[in-house]
Amino acid sequence: MEIFHFAAPGALPENPALFILPPESSPLVDLGAPISNVQISSWREPHALTRYINFSLFRPTYARPLKPQTAGDVIIETPGGALAFAVERQGARYLALGFDPLPYLGRENLPMSIFTLNFLDWFFESGVSRGQATGEPIPLGALQPGDFLIAPAGNKVALKPGSVNFLETFQQGIYQRQRGREIDVYARNLADTNESDLRTPSPIELHDTSKSSGSASTLFTFWPYLLLASLLLFFIEWFINPRMSSSNLRRFSGRPVSIR
Repeated sequence: MEIFHFAAPGALPENPALFILPPESSPLVDLGAPISNVQISSWREPHALTRYINFSLFRPTYARPLKPQTAGDVIIETPGGALAFAVERQGARYLALGFDPLPYLGRENLPMSIFTLNFLDWFFESGVSRGQATGEPIPLGALQPGDFLIAPAGNKVALKPGSVNFLETFQQGIYQRQRGREIDVYARNLADTNESDLRTPSPIELHDTSKSSGSASTLFTFWPYLLLASLLLFFIEWFINPRMSSSNLRRFSGRPVSIR
């Protein structure tokens, strides 16, 4: 990923790139007049760039609205214009920001920190395959007359010419796009629906727990008696052992000793 801070190349690079407050000669956007009291009016949701952000607390100290010069997605918008504009071309992702998300301040500016982590994750996802969540649009590309899409529920949806994305992906499952004799298949959030259903939870079996707990409780019950038995054996040995040693000493002293 390449980062351009207050700068932009004459043409879009081949690698994914982040443009922070690009100049007016940027190939993606032009800039509007600066604004200081930034109020977020709308944002795209669901989207990887806007996950987990409380936009009522998202307040850049300085911003310049963006004026897109090419086709793309406006991610964050103010009444004066866009603040985040995303473009994807030939597998490379580009993001133009009308504000500066740096430096990373962590909990000191939590909404901006979450946005920073989101766009880093968004750039990383562009190079690897990943799952698609329910609600994420399906890119359509070039449409032909008669193209349609079959939703997971089985209903057929006609695709209107000129549409860029299919947005009604709110059902979990497989979407099938029919293009003549070709069928493209798209999955949206194929996780098991019963996994988070707490109405009929599956029992968790812990093997051999009854035996181990029973033996442990038995030992815990008898340990005072074992302690008393040990003390009793100690006192018996203490009384017997001195008498045995003294009798052996008398027996040894009564024998005659011969000196040669």
